[in-house]
Amino acid sequence: MQQTLQLASVELSDGGCQLFLDGHIGRKKLRFLIDTGASRTVFDEEALLKRFPDIYFHPGDVITVGFQDQLANSREVEIIGLKFGRILIATFDAIAVDLAYVNKTYFKFGLPPIHGIIGSELLIRYKAVMNFSRQTLCLKTLE
Repeated sequence: MQQTLQLASVELSDGGCQLFLDGHIGRKKLRFLIDTGASRTVFDEEALLKRFPDIYFHPGDVITVGFQDQLANSREVEIIGLKFGRILIATFDAIAVDLAYVNKTYFKFGLPPIHGIIGSELLIRYKAVMNFSRQTLCLKTLE
């Protein structure tokens, strides 16, 4: 199966641009930043706990490296039923971190908060192709 998804593009005041993708877990809509430089997909821990109080966190911390420093309070989390269009990711392990610093910056730009960051492991796994001129992301499954 192949699914082409529309991305939302936001130009920042510093001349930069960021791309966002909407997804769902169940009926709950989630907003993600696309980050091809991120090795793993991360979710905002607070947003997960608020929206999915029964979510399973693996025991122990995970050491992850962020843009400016190490994030020592990261935890691995099992994500079940993440959908992008018709593409269903039945289950996968992601990283839960505090994305408050990112969302505070978006608030200053008048942008809505994000619930996570899509990293390269999912983009590679689903053979992602980004078309920047059309602002689309094509994902493919093995089916």
